[in-house]
Amino acid sequence: ALAIFASGGVETLLAQSNYGIPIPGPPTEPIILGTAEIPRIRIVPVATALEHPWGMAFRDNGDILVTERETGRLRVIRDGRLVAASVPGVPEIYSGRLRAGLMDIALHPEDDELVYLTYSKPVEWEGEAGFTVALARGRLQAGELTGVRDLFVADGLDLGIAASRLLFAPDGTLFMSVGGSYVFAGTGDLAQDSRSHYGKLLRLNEDGSVPADNPFIHRPGFQPEIYS
Repeated sequence: ALAIFASGGVETLLAQSNYGIPIPGPPTEPIILGTAEIPRIRIVPVATALEHPWGMAFRDNGDILVTERETGRLRVIRDGRLVAASVPGVPEIYSGRLRAGLMDIALHPEDDELVYLTYSKPVEWEGEAGFTVALARGRLQAGELTGVRDLFVADGLDLGIAASRLLFAPDGTLFMSVGGSYVFAGTGDLAQDSRSHYGKLLRLNEDGSVPADNPFIHRPGFQPEIYS
């Protein structure tokens, strides 16, 4: 079995540096671990020099697309090497707060040139500047993301933890998680507020519209995109 994962650990490394603890570099050789169920897990570095990698997607040609959360860059790993130049055309991100920036990436199941991204979108809401969580789509051709536009933008301002993930379902709909409902020492009330997108799992069509069979689409007081 093969599993590929990304590791950032920026907050942990910053904490270590503040207390004078040496920051280890990336491994240069494979690491072999033993577990209770699997005798040997072999970890091999694929690429280094990524800045807080967050999401990954795999193209049919073997390329691995990786989002960098805080820089807002979309990177390409090709033939086991990180391409030096980032992919141009990614939407502008808001990165002035912890856990904000460029989030997840997903490719259309039938057309891997169609790239879906979630990100922290700079907005002004009721006279206050901040950010919200948005879903954008563009076409990746000749190394550039073109025709990028927002398919969905969450209502209101994010409270500070804007984490978001994407997953295409077998029926072609797109699941999108939206964080932002919680602040430190807060209660996460927005997650229980059916009028808010925050703290929810949303279900969308591939074009960002609302599926006709969403569970709350006809219920008053609920955002129609909410799945759970």
